[in-house]
Amino acid sequence: MSSWGENSVDLGAPGEDILSTFPTYQTQVMSENGLSTYYEVIGGTSMATPFVAGACALAWSMNPQLSHLQVKQIILDTVDKLDSLENDPEYCQL
Repeated sequence: MSSWGENSVDLGAPGEDILSTFPTYQTQVMSENGLSTYYEVIGGTSMATPFVAGACALAWSMNPQLSHLQVKQIILDTVDKLDSLENDPEYCQL
């Protein structure tokens, strides 16, 4: 798990075992890491980021006049709170 705040995760998104598109040609890095073309299952914050960006885009699509801080507040006010993303001593400074 990464990107924990002081006490919790404000907006969680899947970041493991995500099916993602890859180039249609084999690059050297792909060959070195055993990755195929077209689709690959990968993970990490790079896979979670598009989910968060999508949530922001959906909020902005409802009202393009909102500031980034207003969009952030709307998202934080409307997430489903999960106990599993709060006060984890392994990741948070309690």
